[in-house]
Amino acid sequence: MPTDDRGLTGLLPGGDLGSFNAWLPRERRTLAQLLAQAHPAVLCHDAGTHAFRRSELGRLAGLLGEAERERLMLPIMLEVRAGTVAVGEQVELVSGLLTHLLGMTCHVRGGRIVIARAQLGVLRRLLPTTTQYVFIP
Repeated sequence: MPTDDRGLTGLLPGGDLGSFNAWLPRERRTLAQLLAQAHPAVLCHDAGTHAFRRSELGRLAGLLGEAERERLMLPIMLEVRAGTVAVGEQVELVSGLLTHLLGMTCHVRGGRIVIARAQLGVLRRLLPTTTQYVFIP
């Protein structure tokens, strides 16, 4: 089931950071939904398509149980603000994934997973199509 933009409306085209965030997906889908698609993708606000690599979806699926695959919404949004990068959604589920993928503990502060610069490079190399930046003022 797709979700809405969860408070990201001001960051979309027409908002303060619209041009920076025009590639954001119109909707997000669960990992299970994407695995069931012949060509896993979602539509973006800039009228483009964000395609997912099957290898990444398979990597994530291999780390999760069926119930977790039904809950994990993709792409995982990496919130960039004031020089920091964090994940503010699905914190418990995503922190477990990131800890396993990165081989180090992820720090949760204020209900957000704070991603260190060194972790970010590794994460984006491992999951370039299942993670996406969103710029927040």
